[in-house]
Formats: sequence, structure tokens, C-alpha cells
Amino acid sequence: MVAVLACSNPTSSSGSSSSSSSSSSSSSSSSSDSIGSLSFSGFTLQLLSIGQSNNTFAVARRALKSKALTTTSSGSTSYCALIEFYFESSSSTIYGFNVYRSTDGTNYTEIGTENYGTATSSSLDAPYYYYDYDATLVTGTTYYYKVQAFDSSGNLSSMSPVASATFMTPFTVALTSPAKGTTTGTLTSTSRTFSFTLSNTALWSATYSDYFYFSLFIKNKTGTPVYYGEFRYNFSKGWQIPGSYGLYGAASWSSPTTLSSGVSYSSGTISVDLTNTSVVGNDDSYIISSTDSAFSLSSGVTYEWDVFGSWEGENYDDVGSSDAMYPASFVKVDSSSSGSGYGESLANTYYNGEGSTNGSFSFTY
Repeated sequence: MVAVLACSNPTSSSGSSSSSSSSSSSSSSSSSDSIGSLSFSGFTLQLLSIGQSNNTFAVARRALKSKALTTTSSGSTSYCALIEFYFESSSSTIYGFNVYRSTDGTNYTEIGTENYGTATSSSLDAPYYYYDYDATLVTGTTYYYKVQAFDSSGNLSSMSPVASATFMTPFTVALTSPAKGTTTGTLTSTSRTFSFTLSNTALWSATYSDYFYFSLFIKNKTGTPVYYGEFRYNFSKGWQIPGSYGLYGAASWSSPTTLSSGVSYSSGTISVDLTNTSVVGNDDSYIISSTDSAFSLSSGVTYEWDVFGSWEGENYDDVGSSDAMYPASFVKVDSSSSGSGYGESLANTYYNGEGSTNGSFSFTY
């Protein structure tokens, strides 16, 4: 899973981020010997669109800053570009950096400056961030970013690597079946299918997306998880499940043939059939619990189900909690530049963003 910060306002040893400006300037190449020796590392661009307003979308463990908002007939969309980078170990210090953006990779405009007002140590352990909330960003457009650091005398470093990404169109997710408050008929011992619908079917194409990530989560009313399945659709390989895990998501993905009969996509609707025991056996292993060896429902018990993206917790007690889940998302990786870049379209599937009262649909088995 690609790890992202979802337009947060992180606190780091390098200081806090600033909002962008729209002035233009040229990128001078003069530098002192000290700052001229700086070397950039891990230069990454995350160009994010979020399928609802920042007034209702929130990541509980990370404070959100205001974003550029676009209002359409279907509602509001939040978006921003996030730049993250490091410096290689160096004895020099910086006071800030200038940010440049381009739509052709050749002609750049200075869009903002991050000025800390004090010396900051450049090291591999200190990430630097910049958030571009420019409301003129256009979906379907590829943007290129680079930065240049400066010291207290205004001397400039060399230019950073360039990272590029395409601003993807937004989408939302609606839970479909079992419907909220279902008590009979939808789920049986021979039919346990959970379905949700995507609002933007155009994203379901290798032309626009490389991956689609989502997770199905089911718990009983007491809060005990009974199922957690993490899935990825690889537009060149088909449905996949995590093959191994890192702290912040899957480290690798596998494509077992059994998934083709357990997870499906049709006209914007994605379904997971949990009567397929292979799907259950592979995908609920992310919950670290002695009670989740097999998916089961008990007659007369009320459950809640929801769709998320990835789980970032460290034990099963975190699954479904507001500080552990990440939205369902489409991802398009851009490897055409020297830095790392990707566009990501994030759904409204975050804890209380399902269009229902509490963010989950309940059903009684």
C-alpha cells in the first residue's frame, strides 16, 4: 500500500508548513560552498483529491488545514498537493526553501516559500513538507514540482529532483448491500455478499488508475471484529490480497486464483462474497486475534459493516477505530521524473463518511 498523509499538518523538527503564494521568480543557481553541498533524498509528491468537503472529512489523529475546494452538482471536493523530502547528511543548515511548479516539466513558476526564520538541521531524520492548496489546480492535468533550499544569507542550494503526478478526479462510495437495518433475507448461510458502489466509474480503467485499494470490515455491536479483509485491484494483474505486511500497510501483494470468484466488479459495484472460504482464509489474517480463524455470524446477533482503505494499526483492537483506518482510494503512479510521484483519489469512506448516521451499516443475521 502506498502510504500517504492525507493533507495533514505534521509537526517535525523542520518546522510547520506554509500556504502557497502565486508570485513568479527565476531559480538562481548561486550558492555558498556549504549549502551548495546539500543533496536531496526521498523527494516525493502526493497529489490528492478527496471525494467530499474538508468540513466532513477528517483524520482524527492528524489535524487538517483548510484546502482548496471545488463545488460540483454532486457536492464539494477537497484537494491538495503534498511535497515531502529529506536532505542527505550534511554539516550545513537551511532557513527554508522555495517551491516551483510546472505543467510541462520545462517552464516553472515559483508558487511559494517555506521560511522557518531560523536555522534547521539538514539530516536524513528530518522530513520537510510543503502543502500546495492552489484552487486553480485542474483534474486530469499532470503537475511537476521541485524545490531549492536557502540559508540565512540567501544563498541557494542546487535544485531538488523533480516529482510529477496527475490530479485525479474524485469519487465517493455508497454502501449497497446488506442495506442499513437489514434483518432478514439479505445474508444467509449460503449467501454472504457485501457490496458497495463507486460514484465515478471512469476511474475503473488502466488509462486512469494503476490500483484500487479497499478493505471490508465487520464487527458485532459490542465492537469485536469478526472480519477484516484488505484488497487491491491491480489494473495489470487483477484482484490481489496482501502477501506480507509492514507497519503501515501491505509490503507485497499476491494474486490467488480463488479471488476471482470471491471479489468482483460490475458497472461500478464491487462485491465481496464471504461464502468463498478461500477469500475469508486469506484476507481476515490481518486481524491479530485467536478468534478470527474463520468468518462466522451468529443467528439473532446485530453486526455493523463498513468499507475503508488500509489499516494502519498494530493490533486488531485498532481495526475500524478513527485513528487506524485510511480511505478507499484509486492510485496512479508517475515514474517519469527523477523524484517519486503519484496521484491519489480518496473516497469519503472514513469512519463517519458513508452517508449513514454513524458511518457503518447495521444488519441482524
